Amino acid sequence: MLIAAGCLAVACDKTGRQPAETRFSAQFEPIGENMDAVETRSNISDAGAFVWNDWDQIDVHSSGGTFVPFALSDGAGMKTASFAGILPEGEEADGVAVYPSGEHVLSGRTLTVHYPDTYTYPADTTDSCPVMVATLENDALPFRHVGGLMRIRYKNVPVKATHLVVTFDRQVTGDFDVDLDADEPVAVMKDGSSTVTINFTSPSEPKNTRHFYLPLPTGTLKSVHMEFRDASDAVIAGTSYTSTSTAKVIKRARLLKMPGLVLTVIEGGTPEES
Repeated sequence: MLIAAGCLAVACDKTGRQPAETRFSAQFEPIGENMDAVETRSNISDAGAFVWNDWDQIDVHSSGGTFVPFALSDGAGMKTASFAGILPEGEEADGVAVYPSGEHVLSGRTLTVHYPDTYTYPADTTDSCPVMVATLENDALPFRHVGGLMRIRYKNVPVKATHLVVTFDRQVTGDFDVDLDADEPVAVMKDGSSTVTINFTSPSEPKNTRHFYLPLPTGTLKSVHMEFRDASDAVIAGTSYTSTSTAKVIKRARLLKMPGLVLTVIEGGTPEES
């Protein structure tokens, strides 16, 4: 099911010197866990709530050939939010938008999206930033996933840990091409690497369990290696997953929960069954 995002223009002030501001009301395609659809947004809380963050941005392609960032203007902490931005003078939105804002390039009907190799989780949040695209349809922007999400859940994350480094057996970051005319838009590998770093800060109150969500392109995962590191980049805990029979598969618009793993601990921290 697709949920459209309508747009409206906000006029200049009476002096005529201020450029026009354009706003978009954004909602996303649901993401499924197994066969059950789950409404997903930028932020996935430990309680399972799916909401927008106040720092979220989308990129809107202009008729001048560039992507223009639009910042969240209303709706932080909610499932529906408004984004506002200023298009260059004389230009208008030409029908393509991307979430989250980043290093994206449009060439004809092929959109190159960028999966970053580093994410930062502020305290008390669990960011996810699933990559989504939208094309203008009847004055609406229906956002759709181009990849999936993987969830890693740990109990008692080491107190000195400042970042989690995850290494896969395949490329999961970098540039991916998306055919905007495809029935289901899927990110196809163009150029990238296999390691993702999640920087995070300790929550304001101790938590028994910490969730980490990673947006990933579709494909098979045969092995995953995870390391908690401290501020000096020293490894203080680690774990690995290797498929013995059935490999894990990242599917478009689906959430993959990693199984409980045995954690080799140098200083605190144990995994919890997913």
